[in-house]
This record gives sequence, C-alpha cells and structure tokens, in this order.
Amino acid sequence: RRQGIQAASEAEKQAKAAAEEAARPLQVGDKVKVIGSDLIGEVTKLTARKVSVSIGSITSTMARERVQRISATEYKTAMKTNAAGAGHRTYSTDVYQNDSVNERRLRFTPSIDVRGERVNDAIDKVLHFMDDALMVGVGQVTILHGKGNGVLREEIRKYLKTIGGVESFGDAPLDQGGAGITVVKLQ
Repeated sequence: RRQGIQAASEAEKQAKAAAEEAARPLQVGDKVKVIGSDLIGEVTKLTARKVSVSIGSITSTMARERVQRISATEYKTAMKTNAAGAGHRTYSTDVYQNDSVNERRLRFTPSIDVRGERVNDAIDKVLHFMDDALMVGVGQVTILHGKGNGVLREEIRKYLKTIGGVESFGDAPLDQGGAGITVVKLQ
C-alpha cells in the first residue's frame, strides 16, 4: 500500500513537471514536433509569431502554432524510430538515407508525383525531396500535384515559401502541365 502511494505521488510529480515544461515559452534549442505530421526538429530562431525549425538539413520557418515542444526522451525515441524506418524514401526513386552525395546525385530524379496524397503526407514527401534536391545541387525541380481543387498546390507552395534555397516557383508552362505542376527554381 505504501509503495502504491509513493508511486502515485511520483507520477503526480512527473505530470506536474511535464505540465510546467509545456507551459514554458519556446526557446532556441527546444525540440519540437510539427503538428499534424511526423516531422521533428530543433528550434533555431524565434520571432514574435514565427519559429525556424531545423528538420534534417532543411530549416523551415512557420507559425509558432504549428509546432509543439516535445521532451528530450520523445525526441530521441522519434529519432530512433525515424532512423530505423527511414531506410528508403517513397517518392519517384528509392533514395537511401545513408548513401553518399554522389550516389544520391546519380539516383535523384528532379520531379516528384504527390497526386492523391493527403496534405500532410505530401508535405512530408516534398520536404524529403527538397532536402535531397538541395543536397545534390540541382537547379530546378518539378512537383506534380494535379489540379483538383488546388488545395494541395496551395499548401505545397506555402511550404516552399519557408525553405531557404528556393529562388522562385510557379506553374509549369501550359503544354507541360500548367497549374497541375509547380516548377521550383533553386539557388
């Protein structure tokens, strides 16, 4: 009985500490999760309304409301899970995370097809795709999202605005897909 009371009081202390941690304002160096996705990263810069998060080799700037602080334990667990499950990425070609830059350059295809994907899944694929595009140093890539209602196109373009290294983007020429394809020029 006494051990049960001690365990309950220990659990209460941990819950209270977690609540205090969650209430603390974001700071540079905090580990965060992008709400609505499996993306995790580290806060690198803060402004009144925006936060820059380093996710892999890409730094993305977004509204503070889009991120949630996670504990160091959650971060480590997520990193282990991602490392174990990230043997390959699911876009037009299988690109292995552990490959050298030269091997990635040889396997890289400068286009990705995310038609029919949910927004969060498409953004996740585009994030990895753009990460590789910037790493291998291509000058231009295309993202095939389809026309539909334009929601996927709009969300992908919002995301592209947050990526350093993107010079410009816009619709493909009409004879090459028009509004169903976003052409991205990289610096």
